[in-house]
Amino acid sequence: MASKIQEGDKAFAEGQKCLKTGVLKWNPDFLGAVSAFEKAAQAYRTGKALDKAKEAFKLAADCSYKSHESYHAAKLLEQASGVCKDLNAIEEASNLLEDASTYYQESGHADTAAQMLCKAAKLLDSTNPGQSALYYLNAADLQEGEDRGPDVAAALRNAVGMFSRARDIDSLYRVLVRLKQLEQKLQRPGKLLEIAAMEVLTLLHKDDSFGARETYNAAFSIHGFEGSDQSPVLEKIIDAYSEGDTEALKKCCGDAVFKTMDNEIAKLARDLATGNKGPSIPPPRAAAVTTSAPSKLAGAQTSAPPKPLKMTGKEVAGMRAELFGESASKKEKAAPSKPPEAVRPPSQPSHSATPVQPPSPRVGKGEEEEEEVRSKPAAGGGTPEAEAPVEGGETTPGGVGTMEGEKGEDEENEFGGMLT
Repeated sequence: MASKIQEGDKAFAEGQKCLKTGVLKWNPDFLGAVSAFEKAAQAYRTGKALDKAKEAFKLAADCSYKSHESYHAAKLLEQASGVCKDLNAIEEASNLLEDASTYYQESGHADTAAQMLCKAAKLLDSTNPGQSALYYLNAADLQEGEDRGPDVAAALRNAVGMFSRARDIDSLYRVLVRLKQLEQKLQRPGKLLEIAAMEVLTLLHKDDSFGARETYNAAFSIHGFEGSDQSPVLEKIIDAYSEGDTEALKKCCGDAVFKTMDNEIAKLARDLATGNKGPSIPPPRAAAVTTSAPSKLAGAQTSAPPKPLKMTGKEVAGMRAELFGESASKKEKAAPSKPPEAVRPPSQPSHSATPVQPPSPRVGKGEEEEEEVRSKPAAGGGTPEAEAPVEGGETTPGGVGTMEGEKGEDEENEFGGMLT
């Protein structure tokens, strides 16, 4: 044994030498390192130095991957996982198998990658069923791409068992729906009967008696369900659960028909009768949440909360007036005063252009004359004078105005001239 360990140490030192670089050696010799580390790992394993064997296998796999040999790297990781299993390091062994699955997939061996995931899932089926179920689902995805229907169904069925063991009811139901669709494509009615029974029990675990009855009614389309032994038992279970009859529920869930089915179906029925819907394995304990950051000073202690001040009513009123009065005065000082708006003089018409007047309706002769007077510019080309108020409430531009009285005089003189 000691000689094998010494042999392993010598080979391991040779592998480290292959990875060194220098003035005349710019790149590591990964291929030489793979050969040396693999030789050291085998010697360590024979000499029962399992820890050293595991590290040597991992280094050999890393060097092989860096030399673009993914398939060989996956093989070495698979051997390292076996050493971890001998050391009872189950979690590390499953992680190495997952890495090996990735390398196999990169090298174009999807079926072997799925097998690695199934091996990793099997290692965790008793200690971590939730993670085991995820490995089975990943394996099913890989095999589904290779068009391997029966292998996909087997992986999904194992995932159903792991989710049922972990009592992850929501994930269990989703995988059951996927498995049912696959079994319908494969046309295997015997498997569909078990899936129907498990789906009904899962929906009752989700407190969905309506969905369970719908699933039960839809199961009559499966060949052989109507005359099967499980059909009346499932109907009685749904009725007892809906009515809240615990005694009838216990009796139906303990029926002998479930003993001939899968073990996980029997467990679901038994837990439904006893009301055990929680996880079979306790979840990890959550970390304690600290409400405040610890002091960085050595020996610092958190101070007690301040006590309320005792003040009289006058003191409170004075403090309030002082605080709010001061803040109000500051706001007034800070706010800039707006200057008063300047009164703009009325806009004067331009010298060069005559303002355009809107058309006025034709109502009479007198108003037409008034409009002509308004539109004529002032004599001498000057600016028209400002509008001047005229008696009678009207204003005319340029001080020219027509009053009712003046109109009357003009008309009278004109009439008199005609008579003369």
